[in-house]
Amino acid sequence: MSRLFPGGSTARLIAGALAASVCLPLLLFPGAAGAHPTSLPSLPSGLHLSPDESVFWDGVTADTGDGPFEYQLILAPGAERLRVGIDTPSRADSFEVAAIDPDGVIAASTTNSNQFNQELFVADPAAGSWRVVVTPSDAKDAFFRLRAKLEREVREPQPNAQGELLPNLRVVPPHEFGFIAPLNPANGLYPPDTVNPPADVAGIHPLSCTYDESAPKAIGGYGAENCLRLTSGPMNVGKGPYDMRFSFVGDVLAGKGELAPVEGTIQRAAMFQAVHQAGGGVRLREAGTYSFHLTHAHFHDNNILTYELYEVGPERANGKPVLTKASSGTKSGFCPADQLFGEWGRFTQVRNGFFGEGDTPDGNCMDPNEGVLGLTRGWGDVYRWQRPGQYVEFGDHGDGRYVVRAIVDKPGEVKETNERDNAGYALIQVTGENVTILERGQGHSPWDPHAVPFRGQGPASRF
Repeated sequence: MSRLFPGGSTARLIAGALAASVCLPLLLFPGAAGAHPTSLPSLPSGLHLSPDESVFWDGVTADTGDGPFEYQLILAPGAERLRVGIDTPSRADSFEVAAIDPDGVIAASTTNSNQFNQELFVADPAAGSWRVVVTPSDAKDAFFRLRAKLEREVREPQPNAQGELLPNLRVVPPHEFGFIAPLNPANGLYPPDTVNPPADVAGIHPLSCTYDESAPKAIGGYGAENCLRLTSGPMNVGKGPYDMRFSFVGDVLAGKGELAPVEGTIQRAAMFQAVHQAGGGVRLREAGTYSFHLTHAHFHDNNILTYELYEVGPERANGKPVLTKASSGTKSGFCPADQLFGEWGRFTQVRNGFFGEGDTPDGNCMDPNEGVLGLTRGWGDVYRWQRPGQYVEFGDHGDGRYVVRAIVDKPGEVKETNERDNAGYALIQVTGENVTILERGQGHSPWDPHAVPFRGQGPASRF
């Protein structure tokens, strides 16, 4: 059973006023864990959270130095684990979260530094009154929200008929659109997002494409001319990890792969998916290629994301418009890291970090001997608009409505549980250099009968 704290500005004002007290009751009401209610109901106080029940609630908008903000959870006995998660729309904002038991002892704590989401876990939580304390540690006008679940028992995912625990890849629907590139030549090396601002001075901005994107293909560039920049990334919501392996040193010594520069890369060679078995161990199968990316200076899973641009034409008799492909799209290599929940409304995530820190100097993106590129079960990542390759070629197209589509694993090289949910879209209005998102979600377009519009804040939020 799930309960949902009401969203929207009215609820946040109420939450902010109540949070000014030293310790306030967690305000809950019965609801569906999929959408915010349209009206504010009466708010009962001090409800118990029983085993196998969950709750979602909005925090406040805060700055460093505000708070701490405290919420009360009254736990019933008989649970194996308590889990509390935090979500914020920008990974540049950090919060510390602590769960304090009935004796006043910090049972668990975590921080979402450089993360959109983070979660803490408490084994065998005692019954009684608990406090969830949120403290902004590096935040500016930053909103946060929380969720909690009391688990009767920790259940492991069930394998398929072959005993395999497979990933299920989805995409973060494109967002953060613009036509201004950063000038920082090291923007591909993963400095903080804040050091890659749009290169705009008094309305003058010479570049929409980064230098490696606009370089001729003959020397390893992409030949881009007018880049509509975007943010997107892959997510894994399956029962098993997304686990891709390679050996750069081994391939070089064996003379395998391509050594000539190809679209900004060297040493493009075969990569292998490690399919995890329910009984332990993995089975390796060839699944696409990896490369060493010259601009990013680390290894990539090639073609993990494909970006496409479609012009929205007049409506047909069935009410659906004609979508005309306006750009052949780019293929973005990726070295993912666990930074956001693939599904905020489901408690299927495990502890992040199974594949290490990703893009840190000693992370798995850099290992030339036993390279691993992957996402822990339940986790996703984004490359923001600053990163090389994060664009669609807009060319000389004019004002109008467009669909920007992102597809994860378009060639179908990764074995996963569902091949039909790999696309995400954004319907946008372009007026000059102004881009307005009209809708974004899972699916090929808003007119896809299986489309799932995203309504909430943050890259992967459906509510």
